Amino acid sequence: MTGKYRAWDKEEKSYVSTDRILINQFGRVIFYTWPTKLDDVTDRYDIEWETDKNDKDGVHIYQNDIVTYYNPINGETPKDRSGHKTIVPRSGLQLGLESTLRLQIIGTIHEEKGSE
Repeated sequence: MTGKYRAWDKEEKSYVSTDRILINQFGRVIFYTWPTKLDDVTDRYDIEWETDKNDKDGVHIYQNDIVTYYNPINGETPKDRSGHKTIVPRSGLQLGLESTLRLQIIGTIHEEKGSE
């Protein structure tokens, strides 16, 4: 996992800019308001960490992304990917032979978009 993350606002039901969101040493989510106000908003936001993988289009894969995948080494083709779908867990992708898999993000647990 890297140090990059995104934040899902459970009240607004959308991803928000992480410019003013901090995570303290205890894992609490803090919202920073200029000049000195710090509000603990851990219960309001879901923090989703970036994994060390990109999808087939070079887009970073985060926790809670829904990805389809196929393995060309096994003779699978893109049409086979519809049968292979997973949600990226907190620990990152662990699908086995990850380096050979072709991944495509089709949405998140919050909102799944249509696949190609």
